[in-house]
Amino acid sequence: MSKYTEQENKIYKMLKDIRAGNVRDYLGGDDEWIEVKYLCDIKLTTGRIVANDPCCMFEIAAFSKTAPKGEFPVYLYIYHTNSDSRVALAEIRFSEKIPEKYEFTVIERFEKIKFRNICYMGYGVDSGTGGFMDKALADSINGYSNEKIEKMQQEQFELSEKSYVPTYSTFDYTPDGENSNMVGFSSGWGDGCYESYWGYDENGEICSLTTYFDVLNTEIEWGKGVNFMKNVIDAAYQHSVKITKKKLGIDIAAASNHLAVFLRWMHEHKLLSEHLIEEYPELPAIIEDKKIDLRDVIRLAPVFSSRLSLQHFNNIGQDFARSFYVFGADNGYPACVDRYAEEYFGTEKYNSEEFQDEAYLFTPYDENYYKRLAEYLDEAFDKYMSSYGTSSLFKYDEKAGKLAAEIHGVRFECEKIDYDIEMKAYEYANFYRKRLKNLVTQMMDELTAFYGEMSEDEVIESLGKPLIDLDNQIITYTEHTLDDVHIIDVEFEGILEKVLEVRIDG
Repeated sequence: MSKYTEQENKIYKMLKDIRAGNVRDYLGGDDEWIEVKYLCDIKLTTGRIVANDPCCMFEIAAFSKTAPKGEFPVYLYIYHTNSDSRVALAEIRFSEKIPEKYEFTVIERFEKIKFRNICYMGYGVDSGTGGFMDKALADSINGYSNEKIEKMQQEQFELSEKSYVPTYSTFDYTPDGENSNMVGFSSGWGDGCYESYWGYDENGEICSLTTYFDVLNTEIEWGKGVNFMKNVIDAAYQHSVKITKKKLGIDIAAASNHLAVFLRWMHEHKLLSEHLIEEYPELPAIIEDKKIDLRDVIRLAPVFSSRLSLQHFNNIGQDFARSFYVFGADNGYPACVDRYAEEYFGTEKYNSEEFQDEAYLFTPYDENYYKRLAEYLDEAFDKYMSSYGTSSLFKYDEKAGKLAAEIHGVRFECEKIDYDIEMKAYEYANFYRKRLKNLVTQMMDELTAFYGEMSEDEVIESLGKPLIDLDNQIITYTEHTLDDVHIIDVEFEGILEKVLEVRIDG
């Protein structure tokens, strides 16, 4: 059973238990409880449901499956403690039957694509509010003027303020001139990415739609504890809000154009973090086969949640991003994105009222777009690497009979040099000090059998400068002080993660 299948099954069990009233396993103590609260009815004129942040309207795509038409009750599952109350789940009930099974929802354009292979899907929340509405209403709102959008948001805010109880709020709102309503509610602990699930009765008919806001005490852990939302370098919602507020009339996906280019380029240059690849090992294939729009991955995958952060990249990638992905810098990546828009449209059209100072959002997202921005990235990366002397770092060492270099106190040798080998050397150099203790732990049996009892700290202090053979993944210690005679060779795999063999030679 795959990691994601196992986690999905845990969620399905949780949903069934909570709907049936079996909530104790999902609470942390006797001072916690769940209240099932009727909110209002929702009117579905087409049965095609949109779940989104109704205050921002980033997502207007409907789920691929169609629910019954009509008016149906919406229930909130309020998680209470002595000092707090949060919306844990929101549910539309199409019948009072208890679901026999659940399955995750998929929005229309992903129905034929195995997007699920890389992550679970959800909708992004940026206002602390989740909601449901019919697709017809979402499409109508998408055509509103700026003034009407502002009026709608103000009325949503007033309804939320009026309904507020510590610490959540709700609203049942029908915009002027519409014949169906949107239902809004606080989204658990706040902003994030949240998934919805269809519930099916014993006859296989849809009987509910539930959004879970990741509040309860569960063993469901999609990630491994890496905070990918730390050190954010860019966020699509900062650009999508321009599309909605200025009514630019373009697809919201355009907000992620330049983020998708950067992510693809970083992958092609082996700069993604091992944590990201461990989390979603299929991601490289997703990027390479291009069957899935990478902008959607960034926008909908919780590991991105519409953001790029330093945690998505390895040490070299992080350092490069810090130096180049800088807003306000004349030669930074955002400036290059803007510069290409002027190059593409010409200065006159670039400055036209049509674009409202946001021409970069109108540039077609295609392979030419990628290639041109990749040129900027290539140039910047060459300068970045040159600042470290990489272009001339590896030189032929006559004594060793190999190419050699020293990076961060680690000596490297290899028969030939290319980009991949240089990047490997930098990655090893960046991780050596961090992983040395783990390596020594794995070496201790052989070392103590040969040299006698000593501590790991004593070994670390005695090893001296390492020499890493890049061709064979062997660390050699010739300057160690454990004795004056022997050479210690350590064969390893991964990024200095696992010791395969320790050899002590005279």
